[in-house]
Amino acid sequence: MASTWLLLLLTLAIAVRIGSGQSSLLKRCPAACTCDLDQRGLYQTTCTKVEWRAIPVHDFEKEVEVIVIKGSKNSLNIGPIFQTFSKLEMLRITNANVPAIGMNSFWGLVRLRTLDLSRNNITQIIVDNFRGQDNLLELDLSKNRMERIASGTFGHLKSLKSLNLADNSIDELNARLFLHLAKLKYLDLSRNPIDDLPPEVFKDVQVGGAAELLGGATRTTR
Repeated sequence: MASTWLLLLLTLAIAVRIGSGQSSLLKRCPAACTCDLDQRGLYQTTCTKVEWRAIPVHDFEKEVEVIVIKGSKNSLNIGPIFQTFSKLEMLRITNANVPAIGMNSFWGLVRLRTLDLSRNNITQIIVDNFRGQDNLLELDLSKNRMERIASGTFGHLKSLKSLNLADNSIDELNARLFLHLAKLKYLDLSRNPIDDLPPEVFKDVQVGGAAELLGGATRTTR
């Protein structure tokens, strides 16, 4: 009798494992993308050298946790299209000719922790671009084409710890630019044509050390 129960339990365990594998295989995956688990076990969709003009969000699995889009032959537009991805933790759209970020583009992504929009053609950002991102920890906007950023633009990012604005065309920093970024630990403004660093710019963050931002170095907060 004991051996019979053991065999039954083993059969059930195998069935559950097979069922789980089949469920993973049945998840949606856009054409020209690969879908698998990343090193942390998160469900990831990676798309490279796409020809989209808009991201086909309906082709993505709703429970996707990591989205990586690298390279686009066309200008890829970003708007408020991600709301259905309630489990999304990381979004990387790089080298995709993104010209701008739409208003409220990331609204509803309460689990998002990393947003990487580097290596694009973004020329301007406004406070409403980041509405609803109180839990974001990392923001990378390096290697874009921004010249000026208005005061308080990052005001919704109250949990932000890392901000990369390197390799843009920023020539002046407005007062209170980093309003509400009290938790910021890492800031990179290197390789921007900035001539002056007024003290009031850093009034809202605990930036320490020498003024190395002009010469190509990064600055780390204490």
